[in-house]
Amino acid sequence: MEITNNDCNVAQHTYTVEQIAKILSVSVRKAHYLCDETDGFIVKRLGKRCLRINKESFDNWFKLNNLMLEKLDRLKAMQEDMIENIFGDGYQDNQLIICQPNGRPLLPEQLNRKFKDVIIEMREDGHTFASVPENLLDEVVFHSVRTASATKKMQVSNGNIKAVMTAGGWAEPDMVIRYSKAYEQDQVDIVNQMEDDYRKSEKTNPSLDTEKLLRIIQDNPELIGTILSTLPVAK
Repeated sequence: MEITNNDCNVAQHTYTVEQIAKILSVSVRKAHYLCDETDGFIVKRLGKRCLRINKESFDNWFKLNNLMLEKLDRLKAMQEDMIENIFGDGYQDNQLIICQPNGRPLLPEQLNRKFKDVIIEMREDGHTFASVPENLLDEVVFHSVRTASATKKMQVSNGNIKAVMTAGGWAEPDMVIRYSKAYEQDQVDIVNQMEDDYRKSEKTNPSLDTEKLLRIIQDNPELIGTILSTLPVAK
């Protein structure tokens, strides 16, 4: 098989799915699913099962998601420990990130119940949730995290919808607007900023008050003649 210069260039600027799996410390199956579904980096399809991942776009995505990957590594270590010491062959490896301790899928109501248990524990430990009023905490579900994430990303990026779309994996800006919420404090900050800008413009172009104008004329009486000479003479 002949290797062309074009093949070499592709290899220099792309990753294979196997290389992605090694970088992320996941199975090839998981890596292929990620590459096939993501909008976070550039993926080219060369065949039914052959994908090539743009190195620059993936490396940027990897840097931005480093904290998430650290958490996934920790979760993976916990799962491996449970498999080795508790479940053994009884563990059902369904290639899931969030699942029951034995590897089986979590139903939405199970996930929400566990999520609410975590919130209760955090409240008992004295944690306060600044973004959610106390009387609304009972309405929070696991999917609410996506709304909180979109809202926070909009705040951090100063409303950069394109950046939030990339970070959140949304293909359309409408989804960012749908998920993100405006806090009352944000509206207060907008009003305060507009008022501050107005005050600054007033200081930049101050108007002379009557007392200052009289003082200038008293100190420079010749100005009266100059001013009068510019006025039209009535006929």
